[in-house]
Amino acid sequence: MKCIISKSSNFKKIFKLSKFPIFCGVTNKKNKKIDRENLIFWINKNSGTVQVHPKIKLEKLYKNSHGSGTVGKTWANHHQFFYNFVKKYFKGKILEIGAGNNSITSKISNFGKIEKIYSIGKNIDQKIKNNRTEIIENFFSKKIIKEKIKTKINVVIHSHFFEHVYDPNRFLKDIYSTLDVDGYQCFSVPNMSEMLKLGQANAVNFEHPYYYDNNLIKVMLESNGFKIIKTKKFLKNHSVMYVTKKTNIFKKNKYSKYFRNKKIFTNLHSTWIKDKEKIESFQKNKKKIFVFGAHIFSQVILHLLKDKKDISGVLDNDKNKINKYLYGFDLKVYKPDVLKKYKEPYVYMRVGAYAKEIKKQILSLNNKTKFI
Repeated sequence: MKCIISKSSNFKKIFKLSKFPIFCGVTNKKNKKIDRENLIFWINKNSGTVQVHPKIKLEKLYKNSHGSGTVGKTWANHHQFFYNFVKKYFKGKILEIGAGNNSITSKISNFGKIEKIYSIGKNIDQKIKNNRTEIIENFFSKKIIKEKIKTKINVVIHSHFFEHVYDPNRFLKDIYSTLDVDGYQCFSVPNMSEMLKLGQANAVNFEHPYYYDNNLIKVMLESNGFKIIKTKKFLKNHSVMYVTKKTNIFKKNKYSKYFRNKKIFTNLHSTWIKDKEKIESFQKNKKKIFVFGAHIFSQVILHLLKDKKDISGVLDNDKNKINKYLYGFDLKVYKPDVLKKYKEPYVYMRVGAYAKEIKKQILSLNNKTKFI
């Protein structure tokens, strides 16, 4: 394990969730064999960068899709917002990386100056077919570029992909070599610093193994030859979007955030422990309790709870998860409509930017619902 900035191996453990489920989705059956690994958060003493280690093999981690970024008004608005933010740069040959179910090609109505779009990734859903887009079902790598594309690219696009990359410097170097002179890299990433303030478990985890704040992203971009042209936030605590340009300048800026980042993650763990204790107090009073989100949101709090038998189930809006079981737990997933059956149900959720949208929905179904 090395720091992505200083290359130092001088790390200190912040906290650990022992034998945590590696997949943040659902399974068809109860008591299915579950893959678990220690989810350990480490901080580098030299730079203050934070990462999860050990890391899960990609083939194992992404064996199944869990539908992230595909459900809800907030995500739909994000995808449109990102498209509007970057579309003026669309010209020549475009490379889209890791789009999955959210390919930006579905937003393009006029190809104009676009010669060709290459979309690399797994489980790509091209909602609108066109003869200028070529789908390449594989993981992004320099080798794939050489074998399948064989040409320089004018614009590289990726959305909520960079945070999944295990070797971010290698990734940026590969994009740099793929781009033509004065080419652009446009991308969107989670606003992790704001998400962690809200106690969100989906910021840093097995799938997002590094903590990125805006300063760290700037340092990494500039050290790999990219100049930031513009940035924009989507909501206060959802995403940060970047337009960057390939240059011949490579800056070696420092990153030093040890005490700040250690406090952020110590507070995160404290928040989860307080949530656990709060739920346990409601359990003693025999309340009807549900958790929202068949995802890592719920997995973290359930992992911390000693007694799960009083949890009635998991709520989710993804139709592909309904009547299945949260991975790692024998808890069934229900539509939020199930709340109509109960006089005064309680719902735990720590979902950040999605909270307003979800609370509005739940209260429209049962206005007696209480939130933990």
